[in-house]
Amino acid sequence: MTAPAEPGHGGNRTTLVFVAPLLFASGACALAYQTAWTREFRLIFGASTSASAAVIAVFMGGLGLGGWLIGSRADQRRNPLLFYARLEALVAVTAAATPWLLALVRQAYIASGGTVTMGAPLGTIARPFTCETSSGLRSSIGMRSPVGQLRSIELIGAAT
Repeated sequence: MTAPAEPGHGGNRTTLVFVAPLLFASGACALAYQTAWTREFRLIFGASTSASAAVIAVFMGGLGLGGWLIGSRADQRRNPLLFYARLEALVAVTAAATPWLLALVRQAYIASGGTVTMGAPLGTIARPFTCETSSGLRSSIGMRSPVGQLRSIELIGAAT
């Protein structure tokens, strides 16, 4: 058995040999999480640069915020390895909860606009091209519907 580390020194060789595989596995899990989150975000944002950028931004922001908020607390722990184990357990729990959390984000994204607000501009721009009938309903002016033409222009724009 090796002697404990001297105060002010970063541990001993036995501890390093024990901790190195844990850090390796942690890094591998982090990459797996990032890959899974990218796939999940693509379901929200589509297969785009936005999905990848959102995952990288959240991932890197989380690393920075976690290091800033919690990093200095490790120095205050009597058993930093136990603290590390608890943090890794918390990471595992939040990673397992991610599909449900992303489902909530997806619902919030849809509820906050998504396709609902995307449908509003055509109805708004079509308003000047319609008139109110005696029954209070709106109908297109003239034989051909300019609203249909406007919609066709919008669809051509979407296809390009």
